[in-house]
Amino acid sequence: VISYNGAYVTDWPTQHVLLDTCLTKYEHDLLVDTAHAHNVNLHTYIDGDIITDEMNPYTDIEADLTGMPIRCVDNLKDEVTETVPKVLMVGDPEKIKTMSTELTKSLGGRFIISISKPFFLELTNRAVDKSAGITVLCEKLGIDKKDVMAIGDSYNDLTMIRDCGVGVAMGNAPQDIKAIANVTTLTNHDNGVAAIIHQVIESQSTTANS
Repeated sequence: VISYNGAYVTDWPTQHVLLDTCLTKYEHDLLVDTAHAHNVNLHTYIDGDIITDEMNPYTDIEADLTGMPIRCVDNLKDEVTETVPKVLMVGDPEKIKTMSTELTKSLGGRFIISISKPFFLELTNRAVDKSAGITVLCEKLGIDKKDVMAIGDSYNDLTMIRDCGVGVAMGNAPQDIKAIANVTTLTNHDNGVAAIIHQVIESQSTTANS
């Protein structure tokens, strides 16, 4: 399992972590201060829980998307004592877009900064990358990366869509993500992942029978 934008790669049956590129507590605390300075909320993650110091509509959206439980705490800096896989700054899409530009200039040398949803700004360790996570998984399973199909719908999916043998953009992906993909499938709401998998299977079946 590759999770948190590639911060963790885990051999799930054994729970052995094959790759761990987390944020330090110092980096987490720096980003808490940054979020507060920009007057936006911040989420982080401890033991599979979403951690925030203020409930907001975007917290509910993330919980619905991920199925992860929410834990509201008094002070994020006090709650986080070790590393965390990533932080998520959440807010109005226009504000998130502006912050992405500003923080890329001021903190881009230290963090990977990407918009995963219009209202989600994700910040991870500079070494975190979904494509790198797939490379670790391929090495573990003995699979050539050119035989991997990567499917994504946003900017944090760019490197894996670009680097894998077949890069697929969801129908709801931004146009510049579609531009670097080999193919575009249907949207999330139209079962685009299932559609492209069926398309590949049918194509292989046709080739085998010809």
